[in-house]
Amino acid sequence: MHTQRTVPSSLLLATLLSLAPATEAFAGDDNRPPREPPSEAFAACKDKQAGDTCQVVLHDAAIAGQCAAIPDGRLACRPDQPPPREPPAEAFAACKDQQAGNVCSVKLPDQTITGRCVSASDSRLFCLPDHMPQPPRQE
Repeated sequence: MHTQRTVPSSLLLATLLSLAPATEAFAGDDNRPPREPPSEAFAACKDKQAGDTCQVVLHDAAIAGQCAAIPDGRLACRPDQPPPREPPAEAFAACKDQQAGNVCSVKLPDQTITGRCVSASDSRLFCLPDHMPQPPRQE
């Protein structure tokens, strides 16, 4: 049986990076045209109205949000917590002197996360996890 877990958005690097287009679709900041949210964000608001609560499941993690209209009028789930503007420094360091698509790993205090090097919006490479990191253990 596969179990979903709800974890704080601050711990969901890969998920938040995946949802970054959803937030940008609402904001259209930095004079860039807004990017379209992922299909999961639209599916989460099917048969709902603007302002309804929603949940997007990516990488086995649930992200809470609210349905809101993007510029073309369609409803998509906007995360309650905005995604980080860029990956952490460790993710960039893991892909220094690497090529896009190379396997990489990021060492965290209690685990090592493996992934692939991908390009950030400024063309720098960073390590995007293959799977969601586990939240730190509360002791």
